[in-house]
Amino acid sequence: MQVSGAFRRGRVRVGGALFGVLVVLCGLIGLPPAMAQQEPQDPPAGRIAFSGPGHRSIGLVDDTSGSADGKTSEPLLDERPAHFDEDPATRGDLVVFTSLRDEATAQVYLRDGSGAVRRLTEGRDAAHPKLSPDGRWVVFDSAEPAGGQRTQRDLWRVRTDGTQLTRLTTSASNETWPSFSPDGERIAFAGDATGRWQIYTREVTGAFAQQRTREPSGAAVQPAWNPVDEDRIAYTFDPDGNLADSYDQQVRVLSSPGQTTGDALLGGDRASWTSFWPVWRADGECLLFLSHDLPSGRFTTNYVYRVDVSTAPTTNTPVLMLDEVREVDSPALLPGGRLLVARTTACCFNVAQLQDIRPDGSDPRSLGVDVLHEDPAAAEDSSKLFEPDPDYDPWTQRQSYSPDGATIAVSAFSGPQGDRRQRIQLVDADGSNRRELPIADRGQDDWETDAAWSPDGTKMAVARRSPGGQPGDQGRGKSRIVIVEVATGEVLGRVPPRNQAEDDTQPVFSPDGERLAFSRGQLIVPEEQRYNHIWFAQVGKLEQQRNVTEELCDCPELVVDDSAAFSPDGASLAFNREPHGLYRYEIVDESCSVVLPESEDSCRDKPGDGDDPPEHFQPRDLSWSPDGSSAVFSERASVNAPEHLSAVDMRTGRITPLTQGFPGRQKEATWQATVDVSVSAPERTDEIDVGDEVPISAQITNNGPAAAPGATAELTVPDGARLTGIDSTTGTCGQDGRCELGLLEPDQQVRVTATVVGVDGGDQRLRWQARSRMRDSRPADNTATTIVPVVAPEPPAPPPPPPPPAAPGVTVRADPNPSYVGGRTDVTFTVRNAGPSPATGLTLDMALPPGIPVTALPPGCSASRCLLPDLPPGAERPVVLVLAPKAALDGEITGTLRTTGTDTTPADNVARTPYRVLQPRIISVPEVGEPGFVTSVRGFDFPPGVPVRLNWTPGITAAAAPTIPGPDGRFAAQLLILPKDRLGPRDITATGAGFSPVHVPEPFLVVAPAVPPPLMGRR
Repeated sequence: MQVSGAFRRGRVRVGGALFGVLVVLCGLIGLPPAMAQQEPQDPPAGRIAFSGPGHRSIGLVDDTSGSADGKTSEPLLDERPAHFDEDPATRGDLVVFTSLRDEATAQVYLRDGSGAVRRLTEGRDAAHPKLSPDGRWVVFDSAEPAGGQRTQRDLWRVRTDGTQLTRLTTSASNETWPSFSPDGERIAFAGDATGRWQIYTREVTGAFAQQRTREPSGAAVQPAWNPVDEDRIAYTFDPDGNLADSYDQQVRVLSSPGQTTGDALLGGDRASWTSFWPVWRADGECLLFLSHDLPSGRFTTNYVYRVDVSTAPTTNTPVLMLDEVREVDSPALLPGGRLLVARTTACCFNVAQLQDIRPDGSDPRSLGVDVLHEDPAAAEDSSKLFEPDPDYDPWTQRQSYSPDGATIAVSAFSGPQGDRRQRIQLVDADGSNRRELPIADRGQDDWETDAAWSPDGTKMAVARRSPGGQPGDQGRGKSRIVIVEVATGEVLGRVPPRNQAEDDTQPVFSPDGERLAFSRGQLIVPEEQRYNHIWFAQVGKLEQQRNVTEELCDCPELVVDDSAAFSPDGASLAFNREPHGLYRYEIVDESCSVVLPESEDSCRDKPGDGDDPPEHFQPRDLSWSPDGSSAVFSERASVNAPEHLSAVDMRTGRITPLTQGFPGRQKEATWQATVDVSVSAPERTDEIDVGDEVPISAQITNNGPAAAPGATAELTVPDGARLTGIDSTTGTCGQDGRCELGLLEPDQQVRVTATVVGVDGGDQRLRWQARSRMRDSRPADNTATTIVPVVAPEPPAPPPPPPPPAAPGVTVRADPNPSYVGGRTDVTFTVRNAGPSPATGLTLDMALPPGIPVTALPPGCSASRCLLPDLPPGAERPVVLVLAPKAALDGEITGTLRTTGTDTTPADNVARTPYRVLQPRIISVPEVGEPGFVTSVRGFDFPPGVPVRLNWTPGITAAAAPTIPGPDGRFAAQLLILPKDRLGPRDITATGAGFSPVHVPEPFLVVAPAVPPPLMGRR
């Protein structure tokens, strides 16, 4: 059962047909994470440009409300040129899709909500990726080897970070189109284990599958599991099992676990509509699908619809979401109802665009340049390519790379229907910077094609019709070749015709620029009159012409030879001969050899014209690789099949398909010339002293495959060195370090030698760079670095390091504080050195409250200053002064330390302490008393805890213990007046340690009692 390309017309599936067997065996094969995400390898050198319709990419419709009229999809990914992307599927704002951007087979990619794209797989041939409900996994199917040349499709799973790539099925049958259950634990898929496609379900990592449909005939494919209701699975039913034909397909819905044949999606007036490719909306209430039907009838276009599905069949009216003249499939929804589809990149399915591809078949890109509108009837009748209906353009179209690979000249049609013009356009190699080639004598109605560059890229040969027109137009002029200057459009030459009835087309310059090969003949005539020959003309004398076809063989005049192509070395000329030949003409010995058909060994009139068509049908339009070892050409499977590109090894004849399986057709290939200019230089030179010089040589190599015009080598010297000379074995060099090497042939080497003088000590890094005007296929080897070690003179010995700094400081303390009048105060200034070095030149300035007598000083000190000896590290020295205060005061004592040496802590060079002197006082209460009376003596501002003795003067003081002042300096004591003591005034005195004797301010008065005691009266 062949299923290659089964679920979509034009499906890209390179690798042969798949065959089903009868047993479903499922298993898990894990691959290391590196298999899931690897850095892409360097792409092959150069690209191959061609034209054709069918390139596919992902489109976005932001607004799906209202009518679909006039709505078009815009590119989802902001990438220019556009990569070949298909199969979009969504979960929230995550999008998974397949792409050919890194390999010749499709890989799985993820676009996150920020727009960043990440590759998830490597080495697969993937399709139909779907995201799990939690957004952490992707399931997809992939074509895998199945023995011999066969492949089969199996299910795989990978995490959305590209790790844990695992093969889920390994049975001998095909499993494809997986879809997650609402809980993410199971998947539905289509399989052909019974010999007919049915729908199955299984645990994601399980070993067994359950068959869900049992359609008695036809095929059940494209399952879509409802994201909310686990009992509902939509799928596509194909009555005849021909999956490549969607015009009889209809969507069905399973609604219960035991149901094995689904109900039709559409009922009522639309029960007969086609429907396929079902996709549920996230809420599970609405289904998207594709259909060829409109209310007005059935068409070839795929229309995108949505319909509310509470039950099936539904009579709800489907809502048309997108109606584009494109090949549209893979509908999917982003949040907000935004619609994604895979579709042809061009605006219309029959618009051919300029495209390119890597020589290994990977990364086919649309360069965004429309070249013609193909007649859709050409799909069934290939003659419509060259003689289309009036509303379409003939395939008189070709493109060619400039010699440096940076520009493409392409013949492109423009203008409205009925007034089309074909002009030579120039675009950069990525399709940007589009502009028209100037031609000085261009007529308004001219048609131009077949642009060919001169080897130096300054001139171009162009085939031109004046006026242009469709092949059947009576007034259409004959094609003539002109040579123009690319920069100005000045016409430099014209190839004179030999026969006014013939067309001259398809010019090409020889690699040395001395001759022009072109085709000459009549093709738009009855079949039995068609002929075309290869001719040479000398570029310097265009009237000097040779008919190469006649010289090549004794063949009838009516052979059709065209599309001449010189080999890069100019020794050979390849061309195609109808109906099925590719020939190679050796210019020196004028011999002919066969490239195709492989079954023939000599050049014939009608190559491949046997009863059985050759394997390579109608090979055409060969273009050489830059090194001449290979070539690319177009071929088709049958007379009305679309053309695809293949590569041929010109040494062995081995044919490799390049675009087989791509949608649309691919024609008129041109191979981009590239070079690999590399530079190699010594990594390091010998040491040199400052002022000495050293020679350094670098080798510049053109590794090919093409010649490198305008090659240069440049040496950049840092400030620590100086370039004194530079020379090369080819070209000229300037003192700025730049050498103009000119044209470097493939494998040519040039030696550049520079002389450098050391200026500053250290490693001086010199940078070499080589380049040319050509596109470089490996820019990483364009640069090299040479280190020149420069030794500076020995510097003088450094002075000894200064001694470590000292850290002198001072503190001050007064004891007692407060002090008392008549007492003594020890004032201690302590000078310390906390640093690691001696403190030198020390002077202590002392500031005392004025008027206080100093009774003791250290030797060598005055009351205001002390000159101190040096202090060793960690030492301290006390300076003690003794004060004898004579009056009460409140003041401050300050010590200031000065040094003539070092000091890391100047903040501690000033010390202060408050200083207070108190005057003790006593009073008597009362101040008058009789003999025998006990008076109270109260004291203030006495030293706390210091015993105080009280005395009468005159008089007798009774013996009593001293009184002790409290913490506040106060006391209250009693003083007895003896009964027989004398009368009169008395002084009370308080004495004790630490203060001068204290007297009451007024004498105490002892008075006689007013009434004598009774006993005295009796005496």
